[in-house]
Amino acid sequence: MYVSRILGGKNAMKDRMKNKTILCLICLAFLLLLVQACGSKSEEAPSGSALKFTTGDQTLTIAQPTCVLLQILVSYSDGTPMPHALVTVLGSLAGPGTGALYQFYSLPGCDTGGGSPVNSGFQAEADDSGVFTFSALITNPAVTFSDTIYAYSGSAVGTAKLETQ
Repeated sequence: MYVSRILGGKNAMKDRMKNKTILCLICLAFLLLLVQACGSKSEEAPSGSALKFTTGDQTLTIAQPTCVLLQILVSYSDGTPMPHALVTVLGSLAGPGTGALYQFYSLPGCDTGGGSPVNSGFQAEADDSGVFTFSALITNPAVTFSDTIYAYSGSAVGTAKLETQ
């Protein structure tokens, strides 16, 4: 009883306990925000960065629908790969739309690789190594064409030619 009076009684002890609980909750919320802020964050490449199709131009002679592997590397101005860069990809003859001659897919392997068809102008994220790999399905081998595929992130732009003969 004497100790309870010195420390302020039962209500004071409850108040201290409530304050400690609130302080613990605030600390926990702060830690969660800190962990979330430290996670990977996607962003466009800064000025001076480079974007390159590592698969280069593709000139194909095909007799059946064909899946083409495409890969892009995004790097900072010093050549270091940029992880998780946001990349936008488009092709004027890519689907959907009337007259589309090929269809982009979100993963390598087109429809058999587990990828989903995506529209021209789609946006995706590079991996931890600054690489984004996807595919294009050429659906009509009887039609020859030449198209330029554009990819950009911030002010960095890369191109690759996709052509059938």
